[in-house]
Amino acid sequence: MLKTFEKLFAMAMLAYGCNAFGLLLVGPISDVQRLAPEGNTAGLAAQIGFHAVAWLFYILHAKKLTFVIVRTHWWTPILLFAVCSTAWSQDPILTFKRSLILIGTFLFGLYFGSRFELKEQIQILAWMFLLVLMASAAVAIAAPNLGVGSGGHLGNWRGLFTQKNVLARVAVLATLVFFFWRPSYRPLRYFALVFAIMVLAMTRSATGLAVLICLLIVTPLFRLVRTQAKLLVPTAMLLLTAGAALSIVLVTNSGVASALLGRDSTLTGRTTLWHECLVSIIKRPILGYGFDAFWRGMVGESARVNLAAHWLVPTAHNGILQLWLDLGAMGLALFVLAYAVYVRKSLRFYLVNEGYLRAWPLAYMAFLFFYNFTEVTELDQNNIFTMLVAALAATITVRAFEMETDEDKYPSTRDFETQPIYLS
Repeated sequence: MLKTFEKLFAMAMLAYGCNAFGLLLVGPISDVQRLAPEGNTAGLAAQIGFHAVAWLFYILHAKKLTFVIVRTHWWTPILLFAVCSTAWSQDPILTFKRSLILIGTFLFGLYFGSRFELKEQIQILAWMFLLVLMASAAVAIAAPNLGVGSGGHLGNWRGLFTQKNVLARVAVLATLVFFFWRPSYRPLRYFALVFAIMVLAMTRSATGLAVLICLLIVTPLFRLVRTQAKLLVPTAMLLLTAGAALSIVLVTNSGVASALLGRDSTLTGRTTLWHECLVSIIKRPILGYGFDAFWRGMVGESARVNLAAHWLVPTAHNGILQLWLDLGAMGLALFVLAYAVYVRKSLRFYLVNEGYLRAWPLAYMAFLFFYNFTEVTELDQNNIFTMLVAALAATITVRAFEMETDEDKYPSTRDFETQPIYLS
């Protein structure tokens, strides 16, 4: 009974991490308002309520949670650095509050990954995403004034979310989850896959479509690691070379690229925004402006970027630039190091385990990599992507410990090998 309630709460918390309750709590808000839940009573109450209930489960499973916290130490420096950035933040109080919420978000991910087996995690995620996508479609159809974009995004579905790209990102991750889902009623999986792709199509998000295509190309290549390991390095070099060549072609022929993507040559203003972000980064390159304290509308350095970009910017629309703005080169280096370590751990997880779920950590790390080119998905408060990063770390840690325990309990034959005995 208790575990059933925990699963339902986990679904609700993950949906909250998707910002699926934003429309219900505070109505159709802007991206800037979404990034500041402390600015409205309903958003603040939801934040306190979810984290308070989560802490009850942390206490209940304190031993296991403490175990994974100690063993997932590669993420600890970046979290502590976010808190320390309060000292040099351009808004110290805001940075301190949001960095603590970031730690709370990460804690939930560690709890989720250590409390539930990977198969259960995928089941919880799948049901949550299916419900969120169905609710988004219902809002878009029944209340288009709320669920369908207007102005420059006229006709594009946004569902329960503030903007079409947010729904598209959820739909892409949902598609990835549905790919690994194995419900008892098999047609449900195929329905979920088709439905998620349909929702993605209705958002008309070029970024979402591009990321999904990249994932479809990369995921089958994981098999090379196990079956044809010697082809891994040549294939990786080929893909990197092809990617670099494609990037050069697209940059030097931006008109053609934008026509293919159905976008203008600035990628809907992103290239201009990225240039202005780099100008701001040069002013504070080492430590940044403080965790989650750069984008404050027409206050501080973000005011200059907004005026130059000619729109009110909520994020840098690039994960690397966002981290650099918040935590500087030092914070960015800490994140890249932790990310690289867990890519390696994900690869080992794929090699030493059996079954279709072994590819999930690698697939999710690939999702983060591709989406961070034009969106921010790595570290954010009350964010499902941060939760799943932590859950992945906890899952890998628990599984590695279980395998160590099994080896101690059932030693391999190599443990009994002795020097050969020669009979004279």
